[in-house]
Parts: sequence; structure tokens; C-alpha cells
Amino acid sequence: MLAPHPDDEVFGCGGCASLYARAGAVVHPYVLTDGGGYLTGPQRESVVALRREESQRAAAILGTQAPVFGPWQDRRLGEQTTLAHELSQKISNLQAEVVFAPSLWEVHPDHRATAWAVLQAVQSLVHDRRPAPTVAFYEVGAPLRPNHLVDISPVLEVKRAAMAAFASQLAQQRYDIHITALNTFRTYALPPDIDAAEALIVVPAVGVASWLSSYGDLARGPGLAEVTEAALRNSDASAEDLQRTIVTLAQEKEAQAEAARALAADISRLAAELDQTRQALAVERSRADSSEIKEAAARRALEDVFASRSWRLTRPLRWLAERLR
Repeated sequence: MLAPHPDDEVFGCGGCASLYARAGAVVHPYVLTDGGGYLTGPQRESVVALRREESQRAAAILGTQAPVFGPWQDRRLGEQTTLAHELSQKISNLQAEVVFAPSLWEVHPDHRATAWAVLQAVQSLVHDRRPAPTVAFYEVGAPLRPNHLVDISPVLEVKRAAMAAFASQLAQQRYDIHITALNTFRTYALPPDIDAAEALIVVPAVGVASWLSSYGDLARGPGLAEVTEAALRNSDASAEDLQRTIVTLAQEKEAQAEAARALAADISRLAAELDQTRQALAVERSRADSSEIKEAAARRALEDVFASRSWRLTRPLRWLAERLR
């Protein structure tokens, strides 16, 4: 079960994976990229670790083997010239009978790169007369014109629970709602007691060569493959420019938020210092007021003495003593 990013294996074919696991088959999820997007440094490392944890939880819910994670970086699969060879080795080592992969019509470039690589990997196994698997292309970001529909009603709640494991991605966009709607739509041509289905294009190993010759050979000149791929690449360029802008704006917003937090901390500190200063001034004012009260009391006492009868009666004696001195 090949996933370009952590979550594609559940969104695209999680129902099939759970059904296989219930039937006793051994299902191996292989996540090719780290899912770190345009992030860099510690922030990327944190996101990569989180997304891997989410894939592991989802695998446990579906009942598959624990996922294995490839060494490639998000949005770089199309640059990997050895991807097809490495996939053929992994398929051969696992003796896989069926390989699930995203389709050639997906919008994300990593999805299409995975689809091309799977076709080439299986064809190399056929060419070398080694056991080669059936390929089952699934849909995530672009609907298929399928040749196979799988009733996933018995495991629908299991798939929903597995999708819910990807909280980091659902916080960005409600992929679970979109995928559930797509799985519901796929019951359009099925009996009314079927609640959900996954759509696939199933290609037997012997049919891979015709797929490569009729659709996958871009070197043959203008044709369906070249026109489709050119259109998708143009779409990719615009989408990636937009995504970079979104990431840049998010980083700028976070920097502004950090500056605002620092400013708020400074304001809080200055307010505390101002409050302490006010308290100190109040203490000093209280002391000053107390001194003034004491001085006024002493002045009144002296005035009382001067105004007293004894002070007036003894005034001649004080005058005589002054003269004698």
C-alpha cells in the first residue's frame, strides 16, 4: 500500500486495506515522503514526527502492519531517478500480490510520480520474469474513471476512525469529509444497501506494458500523456507558488504574534513597575502628611501657650530677667 505522504494510504484505500486485513492478508503500508511540505529546520522535524505518529495510529486502527517510511522529502519524488528501481526491490522482497498506489490523474506531483514509478517498477519485474503484482490505482485528490468498485460498508466506521487519526491534516482541511463524500458518491451505481465504496483502476501485471506504451511514454511526442502532464505541471506551479505564499504569510503572522507577545510582556512589566512606584509614592505621601499633622499640632500647642493666662502673667518677670542678663 504505497502512500506518497502520511495519510494517503488511509484516505485513498483505507477501506480496502481494512478488508484485506480482516480476511487475513498481510498489508504493508509504505509511506514514501516525510510529509514536511515547505517547512524547514526544527519546525519540519516536529511536523514529520507528528505525521509519522498519526500514520502509525491509523495503521493500528485498520489492522495493517506498522508503516515503513521512505527517505524522500515531500514534493521531491519526481526528482528521484531511482524510485522505480527501489519500489521494484521492495515489491519483490515482500512478494506482494497487489500494490495500491495513487493514480496518474492526481493533482499532487508526488502522487503522479508514485504512479509512474509503480508502473515502471512492475514492468521491470515482468521484464525480468520475476513475480509481478496487480496494480490498483486509488483516488484521493482527483476522481477516477474506475473499472472496479469495492464495497467498504462493513469497515466504514473503521476507515473514519483511521482518518480521524490525522488530526494535524484535518485541522488544515476537512479531508475526511471530502473522502467520505467521495466514497458515498461511489455507491451511485451500486445496490441501495451499500453505504460506501472505494473506486479503483485495477491493472494486472501483464497489462502494465500497454499502459506505459499508450499513456506513460512521454518521449513519443504529443499525445494524451504529454498534454495531460503539461496541464498538471502548470497547475502544480501555480498551486506551489500559492502554497509558498501561504507558508510565508503564516510565518510572518507568527513573527508578528511573537512580537505582540513580547510587547505585551513589556507593557505588563512596566505596568507592574508603575504600580510599585505609585505604592512607594503613596507611602511617602502618607509619611509627609503625618509630619505635617504633627507640626500643625505643635504649632497649635505653642499658640495655646502664648495665649494662656500664665504666659501673660509671667511676662513682666521674663522682661526683667531679659534685662538683668
